[in-house]
Amino acid sequence: MHFQWAVIKIVGFDVPFFLDAVPVVRGRERADIVDDLLDGALSILPDIDLVMMDREFDHDPVKDVCEDHGVHYLNPRGSGSTIATPSRSGR
Repeated sequence: MHFQWAVIKIVGFDVPFFLDAVPVVRGRERADIVDDLLDGALSILPDIDLVMMDREFDHDPVKDVCEDHGVHYLNPRGSGSTIATPSRSGR
């Protein structure tokens, strides 16, 4: 049996620190997954500034959720990447 999980973790240290993980259920909107992950992570570590995501999460509703939470987001797109600053601060 194969399971997929979406995780949010702190990177840049020698040992990754997982803040939250949620199962990816077929049909669930990616924006809902990101919203749940950010809710949990920001309750533990309110100073999150940048969220890096896989291409699978490169959708406008996901970016809107990041902006609602007041975090920057980084998405790989084609040969380059997209990084954006929240236009409206949720914090």
